[in-house]
Amino acid sequence: MSYDRPVLCYTIFLMENIYKAPEAMGAPIEIKDELMEIIRFWERKRMLYNTLLGLVGGGFFLYLVLSSAPFLPLFIACIIYGLGANMMYTLGAYLNVYSVVMFQTQAKAWKALLYSGLSLSLILTLTLGWAICSAPL
Repeated sequence: MSYDRPVLCYTIFLMENIYKAPEAMGAPIEIKDELMEIIRFWERKRMLYNTLLGLVGGGFFLYLVLSSAPFLPLFIACIIYGLGANMMYTLGAYLNVYSVVMFQTQAKAWKALLYSGLSLSLILTLTLGWAICSAPL
């Protein structure tokens, strides 16, 4: 089977081999290295993400605990929120790698996606914290 357009050929190749490991698909080494560099970028920034969200959420947590809110349910809710936030963060890295592989975009980390996601997460955390703190206990 021959295709006259390289992008179409590569896409069909990927679709036929979607469940195989990259090594089994014969992906060039430089592509694997570029994809790993994208993942490394996102993982290096995870600490910044968690620190900023932790500071904002921790401030509200401290305020509520000092306002005699029950500690254990609040603590469990914070842990669940943190796990969910990290799952969403991981989707950013996945979206970045997926777009490089499937849509042939330039193999580089999307800093705009990182910082816009961080901003939205901070806004969501501030909004939730403000809403919870302003409700009567």
